[in-house]
Amino acid sequence: MLAASGVNVGFRATIVLVCGAAFGAALFIPSDVARWLLAATILRVPVVVHLPRAATWAAFDAAMQRHLQSPRRSKVFNLLMASLPVGTAIVLRLR
Repeated sequence: MLAASGVNVGFRATIVLVCGAAFGAALFIPSDVARWLLAATILRVPVVVHLPRAATWAAFDAAMQRHLQSPRRSKVFNLLMASLPVGTAIVLRLR
């Protein structure tokens, strides 16, 4: 979903996650170690994993918004999305 300001909400959540990881990493770094080096090492994983994921999701969101402008496409999409959990429940129940 796009926020009112036009910035993707998933991207905002990723930034919060990365900043939270930096703060959490700073709490457990011993005082005799170069803090910037350890923080950079710990932040590497969230940045490498979450930023590309958020960018991909934002691009998919924009494409889906354009695609679902038609009422017919929107209706088909909604029916498909509603049938997926029902189908999953049926498959799980049959096991």
